[in-house]
Amino acid sequence: METLKLLLLHLDDQNPAVQQAAFGALQEAVRVNPTAFREEIEKVRNKHRDPTRFLVPLLALCDQLDPIPATPAASVTATPAPAPQ
Repeated sequence: METLKLLLLHLDDQNPAVQQAAFGALQEAVRVNPTAFREEIEKVRNKHRDPTRFLVPLLALCDQLDPIPATPAASVTATPAPAPQ
């Protein structure tokens, strides 16, 4: 997990070569555990200068690999209508 955190930190590096190298590594790493990866990205999202450049595409990859389940609608149980008398 520490490596993941360091790579996410390097996405915000001043050096574009470092950013690209970290992004490439993260694109492969996301495949190991997209759910945990998504959680780590969300933790640092507000700390990056431009989260749309690298973090948003990584989140999209997480969603592609492991879609977030839709919130189930409230369960409605149908009550049978009373029989006509």
